[in-house]
Amino acid sequence: MPSPCFCPWPSPRSAPQGTVDLPYFHLHASLEAARDPASLSEAHLSGVLSQLQQRCAPESASFWICLARVAEAAILRAARLANSGNFTDCGDLLANPRRIAVRAMGSPHKEYKRRHTPLSDQFAPPHSTICAQRAYFIHNFMVTIETPALLPHLHHLLSTSQYIARRYVHFVESRLERIAEVLNFLACDGIFTPTALDKRLQTLKAAQQHWYISNLCHFDSDTFWRLGQAATTFNTTCVVDDVLIASSGRRAHVSD
Repeated sequence: MPSPCFCPWPSPRSAPQGTVDLPYFHLHASLEAARDPASLSEAHLSGVLSQLQQRCAPESASFWICLARVAEAAILRAARLANSGNFTDCGDLLANPRRIAVRAMGSPHKEYKRRHTPLSDQFAPPHSTICAQRAYFIHNFMVTIETPALLPHLHHLLSTSQYIARRYVHFVESRLERIAEVLNFLACDGIFTPTALDKRLQTLKAAQQHWYISNLCHFDSDTFWRLGQAATTFNTTCVVDDVLIASSGRRAHVSD
C-alpha cells in the first residue's frame, strides 16, 4: 500500500504509450505533480522512494534516474528549509533518523523513539538527574537505527551504485555540505527559526540584506528536470551524461 502521504497512483490510461513503463511513469508523475520539487515534503519523497524500491528493479538505469530525481528534490527541499531558518525540518532530512527502535536489555520487544523527543525524556525514570538518566539508559537499553535520515540514505544508495557517476555523487556531496554551512551561518547569528530569520532580515539595510542572502543556498532544479526528460525520452547519452555511467562496457540505456 502506498504511504498516506504519497500521491495516489494515476490510472494506467493516463500513461503515454511508448514513452515510459507504467511504474516509472507513476513515480515521475508524483514527483512532478507540484511543479516545484523543493515543495515536496520528506514524507512524500520517502513514499516515492519506498514505491520505487518495492516495484522497480535496480538493474535498470530507469531505477537510478528516478532515484536521482528523488535525491535532487530532497536536496532542493533541504536547501529551501535551510534558507528559511527551519532547523527542525531541515535537520530531519539531513541527520535525524526516520525510525529508531529502542529495546530493553534481554527483552524481545521494542518501542520506537518519538522523532523529536530526547531518549531520556521518553524512556528514563522521572525526576532523575541527567547523569543518572544517561547511566540508566546505557545499562538498560539498546538502540537501533532502522530507517536513517532521507538524504544520507539516498547518498549511500547513489554512492554505492554501479550506474551513478562519481562526479554526480560529488555534486550531491558539495550541496549537502553547502546546506550544512548555511545552517552553521545562521546558528552563528543566533537564528534557529523562520520567525527569527525574518526579524533579522528586517533589521538589515539593503546592502547588508543582499550580503546576508548571498550566504544562503542558491541551487537550481536543472538536474531534476533533465533527469525527467531522460526518463520520458529514453535519451541518457547527452541529457544526463553527468549522472549515469557506462555499465558492463557500454552506456546504460533507460529500460526496464
